[in-house]
Amino acid sequence: MAMTHDTHPGSSGPKDFTLDSASTRAASVHTTGRFGNHDLVLRPPQLLDGPGWRHTCLREADRLKPSIGAADVDWEKSVSLTSWADKVTAQRAAARAGRLVPLVLANGGGDVLGEISFAVDPRTGVAELSIWLSANTSAPARAWAWRTALTRVVGLPAAVRGVVAPVAVTNTGPGRMLTELGFTRRATTRQLRPYDGVPTDHDIWWLPRTTPAEAAPDLARQVTGRSWATTLRSCALMMLPCARVAVRRGRRVLRRSTTPSAQLPHAHDHGVRLPHDGFGTVTMDDGSPAGVADIRHDHGTSTLEVWTDLKNLDGAQRVAQTLLDVADTTGARRLAWSVRPGSVEQVAAAAVGFAPEGQTSPPVWACDVPHELWGRAQNQAHPIPTVTNPAKPQPKEP
Repeated sequence: MAMTHDTHPGSSGPKDFTLDSASTRAASVHTTGRFGNHDLVLRPPQLLDGPGWRHTCLREADRLKPSIGAADVDWEKSVSLTSWADKVTAQRAAARAGRLVPLVLANGGGDVLGEISFAVDPRTGVAELSIWLSANTSAPARAWAWRTALTRVVGLPAAVRGVVAPVAVTNTGPGRMLTELGFTRRATTRQLRPYDGVPTDHDIWWLPRTTPAEAAPDLARQVTGRSWATTLRSCALMMLPCARVAVRRGRRVLRRSTTPSAQLPHAHDHGVRLPHDGFGTVTMDDGSPAGVADIRHDHGTSTLEVWTDLKNLDGAQRVAQTLLDVADTTGARRLAWSVRPGSVEQVAAAAVGFAPEGQTSPPVWACDVPHELWGRAQNQAHPIPTVTNPAKPQPKEP
């Protein structure tokens, strides 16, 4: 079955989904509550949160490092004040672009007790939940933070299609809360992200926008905030890290002005040519169109994400072999192909070692058709090509 796309000759493909300005403003609202003798606030991160964030991360390193640490970066360095300044600067830019809703949970004294963020996938219009909360946060406060954040995002003016929450299969803690909030487990992705330094399978939990999110309890009150002494101390501590980040970003701008932007390589092995990073036409070597594809490299998960609408099985088999080569060239750890059940893509994916991982959200321009996610870890050996799909070694373009 062919799909229709909202494109026209000369266009760069379907338009990406982003949060509009009204949604960006709505997401930045401060929400406050009182639990026992403690005042809490859920709000966007601030540069002055750095000392409190670092203190909590160092105190709870054993809990947090497996999920948010990097195997190749020392924990003390990864939670430095400079790292915080760099992180907040990047989050603000992504929020302005309509790609991220970043939040922190803080107490009245300015100590950061957790982070909650929603990264909006521009292709699917789905928000991905990422969260950690301090062990010192009470159960009622944790539930309030989860529900408040979800209610805010699901209720944005921009119609986010739903929320996904990837959880390492070895991390059993979040499942109960996700179930209570209405999430259902829809897929298990192979080696999606490192957990405790090792690439680990992740369960994908799903909350569609149509699910009525239970409203957070109305506990609004005025939180006192940091004392003047704490504010001045935080300002002094953050001055040098902020200066470092400003210099570093200035250098990046200068390099970008002289260095071509990185793109996926042109892929034309196996008698087919795929588009660059993004949406485009798939063509055979003779120039005839074989369909369309949207290919993106998610560096955060080291995943080559693929969606295609191909005309026939021969073209799909050629595309499948070419995708393996592109993943090798880019160093992607895994391939994820969003396919329609019973399609030629599904047959071709199975033939080269992809395996079904569960349901997935298709691109916004194909959202009326159910899709499945087929994944393949690149540490698998490449299969021997079939007779209908001969793999002739050819030099790859640099």
